[in-house]
Amino acid sequence: FQAEDGIRDVERSRGLGDVYKRQFLFLSANPQVITADGQSQSILTAVVVDSAYRPVSDGLPVFFSSCGSGRLSTRTAFTDNGNATVTLTSGTIVGPDTVIARLRAGVEDTVVINQVPGPPAAIEFIDTLLHPIYAGGDTLSFQ
Repeated sequence: FQAEDGIRDVERSRGLGDVYKRQFLFLSANPQVITADGQSQSILTAVVVDSAYRPVSDGLPVFFSSCGSGRLSTRTAFTDNGNATVTLTSGTIVGPDTVIARLRAGVEDTVVINQVPGPPAAIEFIDTLLHPIYAGGDTLSFQ
């Protein structure tokens, strides 16, 4: 017995006509490395398929959570042709940001976005003859 988005599971059946729906979720990030500048973004896509690896019906909610300094554009996205997409905007703290996409208990996937330092905001050269460098009360200059 086969249904549109599930299959008959004899072992888990609760009675006549019961269809146990199996779904799988695969989460990806593009890009997986972003600058920790509070503006860089990564697009997170959760692909949800049924047991035959066909896209699930539109409108299925996918719940997202994040452990890190980044901000998600929304915590719930809905499938469209099997895809649910959110955006992670970087924080200003360097380090990993773990994002989890979940359909329900046991159906989830995780991806890590690495937030890295960006280029220096400014590089300034100091003329040590005009501006000596003090360290521990002693004057140092470079010649």
